[in-house]
Amino acid sequence: MLRAVPSRPLLGLAAAALLLCTSGLLSACSGGDSTSSQTGPTPSASTSTTTAAVPPVVKGAKFGQNPTIAKPKGKPPTTLVVKDLIVGKGDTVTDDTTVYNWNYEGISWSTGAVFDSSFDRGQPIPFSLNQVITGWRDGLKGMKVGGRRELVIPPDQAYGANGNPPAIGPNETLVFVVDLIAVQITDLFGLN
Repeated sequence: MLRAVPSRPLLGLAAAALLLCTSGLLSACSGGDSTSSQTGPTPSASTSTTTAAVPPVVKGAKFGQNPTIAKPKGKPPTTLVVKDLIVGKGDTVTDDTTVYNWNYEGISWSTGAVFDSSFDRGQPIPFSLNQVITGWRDGLKGMKVGGRRELVIPPDQAYGANGNPPAIGPNETLVFVVDLIAVQITDLFGLN
């Protein structure tokens, strides 16, 4: 199923500066409120179904395997595009503060070049949706553990006019394939 989420401006320059931390991991980006209420693969009141902005084809990868994302063609969409490639059967992402373990690969729309990949690093990364860019926060809500989702994120929901040099240029549309591995169990007593 394909969904488009209405565009929302970034929450500030801090959001643009923090997607890729010094370790190269996706991390603290946009805080703020979450007004999206996507629930699973069915469009909600804040989404609409569209066929105009179809994400690039993902070739030959199953859940857990490093995907190959075809270089996008044509003009990029101006709204967030979300496509479930595999619908998971586990817990559903319902809030912005729970930490989940994710694997992802991201490419630039304009070049098709991979700019970051936890698959390439060989290790999923833990984060909650209140730590990432707006396009991730809105695009991953409602996803289920064991699922794979493709996101096409316009610049105003990613890094905007500043980009995130050197990996992401100004006003770049981003394409991600994201696997939701698990809900991270937090050891409140420091025993692990």
